[in-house]
Parts: sequence; structure tokens; C-alpha cells
Amino acid sequence: MFLDITNKFYQEFLLKKIAALKKAGVKYVCLDALFTQANIAYRITRDYNHPAVKEAYMAAVSLVKKIKAMGIMVGTWSDRAVYSYKEVLPVNFVTKTVEVNEVLSLQINISKWREVVKLVKGKVNATILMIFDFSPLDNTPLAVFSQKLSPEQQKNSLKQCTTHAYS
Repeated sequence: MFLDITNKFYQEFLLKKIAALKKAGVKYVCLDALFTQANIAYRITRDYNHPAVKEAYMAAVSLVKKIKAMGIMVGTWSDRAVYSYKEVLPVNFVTKTVEVNEVLSLQINISKWREVVKLVKGKVNATILMIFDFSPLDNTPLAVFSQKLSPEQQKNSLKQCTTHAYS
């Protein structure tokens, strides 16, 4: 269950929490489910111009702008760059998880990552971070990496990630 991103009280609650984080020295926040409401509305309506989709998207963008005005860098998932509004997603960074098959094969799918870069750079001016996503399940990229690969395979996998990052 997600709270309503268009609710002003919820937005103020989030801003107060982030202000407390800033006071503690936090300089970056990654807002994981920031666009979930807009995504759910889109999946139901299949229309980016539907008022529910646009209102949720614009509320999230407004929240990001307020957080950035506090001097905090903001990020979210890279697939949130798909919205075609003139109001561009004003984040500093986006994340994209390496896929389980990339972890198991010890091969980064370069063509997929080039597509990610092309999509993101065409929509936002943000740094792209490759991450190993996790959850309580054992089939996530990080779980597979840490539990199914040997230390030598882990080392080679990370080496390949960093090699491609700079090529």
C-alpha cells in the first residue's frame, strides 16, 4: 500500500523527514516508490494524459524540486524517465538494477545498458547508477551475487562492471 503522493499532508510529512535527515548530515536521497502512484494510474488507464497519471507525476516532480531546494540530491529508478511531459524529471541520479541473468552469466548486457543510457539521457540530465537490487527474496540480483557466486566470480563480475562503466 502506498500513500497518496498528491496529498499535501503526506508531502509535508516526507519533507519533514528529509529535513531531519539533512540535519543529520544526509546529502542524497533515493526515493524508491516516488512514481508508484503515477505508474499504477498509467497501468489502469493506459493514458499518460489521464488526469490521475499527470497529477501524480507532477506531485512527485514538485516534491523532488522542494527536496532539491533544501540542498539535497535526489534520485529514483531509471524507468521513471519514460513520461513524455514537458516537465522533465528533475533528479540528480537514477538507478537501474543489474539483472539476475547478468549476474549468473558473469556478463553485462552491454546493448541493454546502452539502451538504458539512451533512454535516460534523452529524458533527464542525471547520473545513472547500476545497482544490485535486493529484497527479502533469494532471487534478487544481490542475493544471487552474494549467495550463488564464488568469491572469485564475484570479483570478476565487479571487475567487468567497472571495466564497462569506464569504456
